[in-house]
Amino acid sequence: MPEQSGHRSVFSRPGRSAGVTLGLVLLLLIVSAGQKAYRLSLPTDGWRTAAASDETPVFQENLLGLPSALRPGDHLLAVQGVPMPELMGWAVRLDPSPCTTRRGSGSSTRWSGRGQR
Repeated sequence: MPEQSGHRSVFSRPGRSAGVTLGLVLLLLIVSAGQKAYRLSLPTDGWRTAAASDETPVFQENLLGLPSALRPGDHLLAVQGVPMPELMGWAVRLDPSPCTTRRGSGSSTRWSGRGQR
């Protein structure tokens, strides 16, 4: 018969803190997957962009290969007549109201470069 020394086994049942940690990790994974699914559901123009030195997005590559008046190197200047620096200010303040439009009202976008309109 094995001797009982009163010490806990190394392979004892996990405690409450292990369960809480596992729960938080699972919650983080679920939230991350949900965020990724949401971001993939957003409409896209199919272009990869990067920020220029003047904080205007620069179109780099047509990822979808669809016909477009945009060309690599074009800069986004305004959306619905609102200049990009002002739009960025709204985004930083988390104020989406100035950018919203009514359904069917249409929108306009202005950019500079070889495909300028």
